[in-house]
Amino acid sequence: MQHLRLAVLALAASLALFAPSCLAVPCTGDTPQHHTTHPFAFDTNSRAESGSRLHFDVCIHNPDPKSYLRFAWFVPDWAGFAPPGDGIEERRYPSDPRTVPTVLKSCIAYGNAGALTTAEFYGDADEKQAADREDPASCKQAAPLLTSAWLSGSDLERIDYAFRLFFPSENGNAEATMLALAAHYTLKPEGTGYSSVLAYKLTRAPGRPDGDPQAIVMKPILSGPAERLTKSLHDQNPSGSIRLGEGGDGMLLRVKEGNSWQLAHAALQFLDRSGVPVARTQIPVFVPAQ
Repeated sequence: MQHLRLAVLALAASLALFAPSCLAVPCTGDTPQHHTTHPFAFDTNSRAESGSRLHFDVCIHNPDPKSYLRFAWFVPDWAGFAPPGDGIEERRYPSDPRTVPTVLKSCIAYGNAGALTTAEFYGDADEKQAADREDPASCKQAAPLLTSAWLSGSDLERIDYAFRLFFPSENGNAEATMLALAAHYTLKPEGTGYSSVLAYKLTRAPGRPDGDPQAIVMKPILSGPAERLTKSLHDQNPSGSIRLGEGGDGMLLRVKEGNSWQLAHAALQFLDRSGVPVARTQIPVFVPAQ
């Protein structure tokens, strides 16, 4: 009986690690919008939360009971598929934790044909620069984000959170090959530097038996200030990409030392069997001063 109890506790702890950040309820927040876009209606929302460090959560809810909704939200730099009758979230950390949340508007491409609309969300001054560069009429992609907030070495702090994504192993047969990624990202201070680690489980989405977790490649992408981490990324992953499987954990990069830091963002891009991008999300990284 004691062994059974320990096994149950271990399973519960494992599930808690990969708890979804947006459950099967409509998105909650302060910027709710219902998009009556034909033929794909959906809802968006966002909220600002202080916690240990200020962050913004954006959410897309797909009310369709059967089909996944393909989306790409430009300025939050977030793309994937919203599951049927469910919501999915992305978390973002502003470069300056003292920032005042601002309601912004950015374009969303949705559906297989890439139709376009706009949605409101909480962002910071860097994202406002990118959103202001968009043309609302054509939804031209915004420029990369710029960041300018610097922190002393003593302010290098741990960041960790869970997130999930849905994407297919074959873009051309998305519904049948859909996969569910449950992940936990940790940015952990170590001495005068830090490590960046991703733990994950990648499984076939419910009712989609044809998905192949072994087909997915994850590619970290550095742009803007984060490009200064190129050597650290190459040292950890010389090929520049990571072949996923059904689960595991691995270090994305290790930055050995720094005296002052800038919080920036890298992207994780997920490629299908043929190398087609099928999902993308941001992760926070600290960049040392030059």
